[in-house]
Amino acid sequence: LLPDVERLAPPRGGGGDEGEDEADVDGGYEPSAFLGGDASVRAVRVCGFHLLAWAEGRSASRSAAERAGAAPASGLYTWGENAARQLCRSLDGGLDYDAEPGLASSVAGLLPDGELPVFGCGGFHTLVHAGGGPAVLSCGGGEEDDEADSVGEPGDEGTGAAPPAAPGLERDGSAARLLLPGIEAEDSVVHLAGGHVHSVALSAKGRVWTWGSNSHGQLGWAPVPPPSEAAVRLFPPGAVRLPPRHRPESAPAATAAPPRVVAVAAGGYHTLALTEEGDVYSWGANHHGQLLRASPSPVDPMPRWAAVPGMTPAPSPVERRGAAGGGGGG
Repeated sequence: LLPDVERLAPPRGGGGDEGEDEADVDGGYEPSAFLGGDASVRAVRVCGFHLLAWAEGRSASRSAAERAGAAPASGLYTWGENAARQLCRSLDGGLDYDAEPGLASSVAGLLPDGELPVFGCGGFHTLVHAGGGPAVLSCGGGEEDDEADSVGEPGDEGTGAAPPAAPGLERDGSAARLLLPGIEAEDSVVHLAGGHVHSVALSAKGRVWTWGSNSHGQLGWAPVPPPSEAAVRLFPPGAVRLPPRHRPESAPAATAAPPRVVAVAAGGYHTLALTEEGDVYSWGANHHGQLLRASPSPVDPMPRWAAVPGMTPAPSPVERRGAAGGGGGG
């Protein structure tokens, strides 16, 4: 989709904002093959059938006449498939795809100037969060009454209409606001991820919300609907509570705070969470062992600890407290 992609230079060292996730392009690529010679690409996301990039224009020192028609505006650019209106913009002639990057106009006016927002995407939708507050902006995904026949077994590509990704999304390319229930005023969204038909948000305080389809238990908190409803039943954002992990040698705690999550990821029909203790939790579809643990059925909607090969589990809080005490008396 990128014109002259071979002209893209490797990332220049340094210059990235502290805390940007691994998918960000810190320091920027040589932008001449992307958005013109006067833009710097800060971050890129590769989605199911479309791509996102945050680009910043570098024309502040030029006159208006010099900038006219030459420098792209700073903001979120999208390109690729648009059958579900996941590009957050309308295309001329009602086209369902655009091979050229274009400014995501439906969210452009809602983002603060000069700030790199948190953004992510799934198979048929785009997610954006700018600044504080409980709302996530979302484009694409189709409506609840779409023929979402591509919601089937993991690995099925499907040929029908785009499946829904969250309740209330608009098919005209405008962004819908989804509120994260229970998020505190001093908290903020730091990461967004999307699966084929669901979305995941992570906050700075380590809380996780999911929404969209729960056809394979990928939300981790909602009931799994029967097959006859799985393609069209959608759930609003809900909080995921991870159970404390205690290995057999650990003494169970009477009450324990849920683990604090520091990273999330979404597969097509499953979800992963990494805690500050170094533990990985998984839930959702397990048809091909993607949960990294045994489950009683190909679908497990309960978040549980996953045995990641080669990863040494971190000691539980109970074990750490015991080790710190050294077994000594007062």
